[in-house]
Amino acid sequence: MVTGLTEHTSETASAFDRSGRSLLTASSETTITTAMLWDVGDLPDVVARATGLACAAAGPGFTEQEWNVRAPGLPYRRLRP
Repeated sequence: MVTGLTEHTSETASAFDRSGRSLLTASSETTITTAMLWDVGDLPDVVARATGLACAAAGPGFTEQEWNVRAPGLPYRRLRP
């Protein structure tokens, strides 16, 4: 799931820790500064294996109808021979 950082309502600074599994965000609104620590869990692993995960999800590929639902606006093409 992709999400926004809705807890911050102004310009936000952010940085990942060395492992890539935690994200620190901070924003300042008038006299209040808010800092939050986010656990992004397996995100680094998902990013590293994105192509393989996408191929696994596609299985043998999409029909033209499935393509139009999952990739609207992009011309249809077979993903696998």
